[in-house]
Amino acid sequence: MAERRVSNRQPSLVFYDLAYAETGQRFGDLVDLSHEGLMAWCDAPMLPGSRVALQLDIAARMLGTRSVHFEAQCCWCRETSGPDGYACGLQVVSKHSPAAAQIPYLAATMLFDTLRAF
Repeated sequence: MAERRVSNRQPSLVFYDLAYAETGQRFGDLVDLSHEGLMAWCDAPMLPGSRVALQLDIAARMLGTRSVHFEAQCCWCRETSGPDGYACGLQVVSKHSPAAAQIPYLAATMLFDTLRAF
C-alpha cells in the first residue's frame, strides 16, 4: 500500500508559479500545500521516486522574500484530462533547510492570500 500523507493540504484558488530552481524555467502551478508536500499541475510528466529542485514564487509580504527553494521527490504522477498536462504529488525532501522550513508558514498563509484574490 502506498504511503499516505499525514497532514492536511491547504488548497489554493490562486495559482503560484513553480519553476526549476537551477534554470528558472517553468515547472508548473501549485495546487495545494501541506507541511510535508504539495500537489502541482506540471507541464511534463515526472517519474515517481525522482527528485527535483524547485522554486516557488510567492508574494514578498508573506515571508519577506520573493521565492522559496526546496527539493522534492515525486510520489505519484498522472496525466490530466484538461490542458494542465500532469498532476503530481511531491514530498519535500530537504525539510530541514532554511528555505524548506518556511513551507509550513506558506501553507498557513495561503488561505489569506486566496481570500484576497476575490
